[in-house]
Amino acid sequence: WSAEPPTAGRVRENLPAGLPALTAPPQDRVVATNATVSFSVGVCGTPPFTYQWQFNGTNIADATNATLVLFNVTPASAGLYSVTVSNLAGAVTSAPASLIVQFPPVITVHPQPATAIRDQGTNFSVTAGGGTPPFGYQWRFNGANLPGATNSVLTLSNIQASQGGVYSVLVFNTAGTVVSSNATLTVLIPATITQSPTNHTQTCTINPAGFFYNPTNVTMSVTAIGSGTLRYQWRFFGTNLLIPTATNSSLIISNVNPTREGPYTVAVTDDIGTAISPVATLTVLARPVFMAQPASQAVLQGANLVLTYIATGAPPPIYRWIIGGSPTLTNASGILTMTNVQAPFSVRVAATNLATGLGGVNSATAQFTVLADFDQDGMADIWETQYGFATNDTADALLDFDGDAMINRDEYIAGTDPNDALSLLKLTLTATNSAVLEFVAQSNIAYTVLYRTDLSSSVWSNLMNISAQPQTRTVQVNAPTPPPTAWQRFYRIVTPPLP
Repeated sequence: WSAEPPTAGRVRENLPAGLPALTAPPQDRVVATNATVSFSVGVCGTPPFTYQWQFNGTNIADATNATLVLFNVTPASAGLYSVTVSNLAGAVTSAPASLIVQFPPVITVHPQPATAIRDQGTNFSVTAGGGTPPFGYQWRFNGANLPGATNSVLTLSNIQASQGGVYSVLVFNTAGTVVSSNATLTVLIPATITQSPTNHTQTCTINPAGFFYNPTNVTMSVTAIGSGTLRYQWRFFGTNLLIPTATNSSLIISNVNPTREGPYTVAVTDDIGTAISPVATLTVLARPVFMAQPASQAVLQGANLVLTYIATGAPPPIYRWIIGGSPTLTNASGILTMTNVQAPFSVRVAATNLATGLGGVNSATAQFTVLADFDQDGMADIWETQYGFATNDTADALLDFDGDAMINRDEYIAGTDPNDALSLLKLTLTATNSAVLEFVAQSNIAYTVLYRTDLSSSVWSNLMNISAQPQTRTVQVNAPTPPPTAWQRFYRIVTPPLP
């Protein structure tokens, strides 16, 4: 006997002296069909021990070892297993351990192939119609697990081309794992422009007749991707172009001139839809050219004077009239009117646009002389003296000395001889198949050719202006053929020229 205090220990069940003690009772098990499973028991006490295993309380024949091994279990094997352990002192029965026999998953509906348009969405699904739930899922892409994809439905959104490939799913439970068949996702790429056409600036040349020459070609290109065959349609000001290359990825704009200038776009269409490019602008530049120059003239002192020019350029130039070296009008029209001219002067026109920079292009310089008209009858004194008129008699301006139906002042204006009835300002038809009009243009005098289709009308239309030249010459004018609705035309010529 010891008087020492008790020490800590474990609680023990009070058993009859000598009975077996179960130190490791059988444990619950969950296995798949056809698996091999075992139950065992740990015992201490006074041997020898005998064992008898029970299934749902009924002894199992020949199950008399400390370990019970079951082969190829079936759902019929599921139940409660216990063991009775005996020795000479008596018998002890364990608490029952359950055996659950599960079926592995069986996929009844496999994922199906899918087609999706880029930036849209789709999903894959699987159905396990056989096996013992619950089931777990793991989706795979090209054989690699997709993180977080652990449901029976795989939802894909905002799909990109890189997501096209092979999808499958693992379905599992404690009894086993099965793999679905592969399902391919095809990603369709809608027409997408990867490189847009760019702006172009092209320079061309205008000849003195106003026609563009030395034209060059401009090529605009687009790069695109899409599904199926790509189709192209180039547009100009939003209207489909009909030129040969308008349905290619590269548009060749030939004979570039200002009529080709403007906004170009291209529509790229594939099997899904259409993409429109941003606008690419073609800018055409041409240095200004004067088709009709200001012409040197002699003007009566105190008279009014109308100066004209005809010019063009791309873009339309800004013009300045320069009189005696000093700019007078900027952004002026093609007409300059001067009143009460008293002194000689020179004049030219300067034209600038983007093709010239600040330097510009100058017209020819026209020199204007002032002629004295003492009696102010509209005829220069030097001319009256030449043809035998009095410089102090205003009445002779209204006379017709040569009887050609033109008074002397009109003869002066026309530059004809007031003493010669055959010296006339007149138009002559020189061709019958196509109308060619001819007249003698006097030196330093400008003219306008007019026409109309009906003599009863008071309205004349301007056919063309003839600029003044320093020498007398014969001028031919090609008259266009009248339209079918106007089978005749009447022409006349006037001076001074009309605006």
